[in-house]
Amino acid sequence: MGPAGPAGPGAPGAPASWGLRAAARIIDFVIVLLPANLLVSLVGTEVDGRVEAPTWALLVFPVTYMVYETVLISRTGQTLGKFLCRIKVVEWESGDLPTPAEAFVRAIVPG
Repeated sequence: MGPAGPAGPGAPGAPASWGLRAAARIIDFVIVLLPANLLVSLVGTEVDGRVEAPTWALLVFPVTYMVYETVLISRTGQTLGKFLCRIKVVEWESGDLPTPAEAFVRAIVPG
């Protein structure tokens, strides 16, 4: 077996390429970032051309992203970005979906 596991690169069951993973993550960031920025802009005030928001608003994006990733990965194995890039997260040996704890670790590690 090579680094791609039992299936060759690009074959069903093989790990996704770095490019596809990056594209899926960028799509997911945009999906979460837009509503998070809207919320921050609604609670913030404009001062000298900048939006100043309460300190708790700094946590809106990271917390929302962790919840988004954890819930979708543990329920379906895919976020919207992964779905669009045709990537699914499963356990290597059994093919089962990750548990919520495993999905949370997957979400928090890149951060």
